[in-house]
Amino acid sequence: MPTVSSLSLRALCVGFVFTFLFSVYGLSYSGTFSSDDEHIFVASAENLARQGSLTIPQVYGNSRLQELSRMPFYTAVEPGQAIVGAIFVRLADRLGVGTVHALFWLNPFFTALTGCVVLLTVLALGYSERAAVFAALLYGAATIAWPYARTHYRDPLAALLVASAYFAFEWGYRERRTLKARAVSWAIVTVFIAAAVLTKSIAAAALPLLWAIG
Repeated sequence: MPTVSSLSLRALCVGFVFTFLFSVYGLSYSGTFSSDDEHIFVASAENLARQGSLTIPQVYGNSRLQELSRMPFYTAVEPGQAIVGAIFVRLADRLGVGTVHALFWLNPFFTALTGCVVLLTVLALGYSERAAVFAALLYGAATIAWPYARTHYRDPLAALLVASAYFAFEWGYRERRTLKARAVSWAIVTVFIAAAVLTKSIAAAALPLLWAIG
């Protein structure tokens, strides 16, 4: 059972990892589109926030995306990024700041949070705080997570949700948890995986893997 001092140290480590990674991503922030997908995700978030629908008429002027006008279900299949993005759009509107620039801060935020989840997971596995901080920084600054943090793709949000599911799984199976604690753990895992699937459907592959491990 962690002591008060160890919990304080862990909280300090989490704060350091988040601040460091978010600052690094801020230095490499682009705020510019690099693909049609990003246009789609931004448009769906804006329309969900302002009109209550996942339509994307803004992108139909792009000849490569005109076919989507005949596929109204396209953005409704994996709406997770748009739903979270809509919250930021409303906040940006209230603050009077640019919507696109605000949305491009989402992935730096998600990726820094994922680094914190990696840290907590390594701690849950029984490793030291030093090893956990190293693993978190390695994930956030030495993998493809950093390039993705500069985009508005769905992958950083999906990664955060899957990482959170795995942390909940490890929490449930460490230190001889009771059957009730394991049931709660699996309920949390299921919620996170469901949210990840709504963000990017390939995340569904994580659930059977966790079942197999468990």
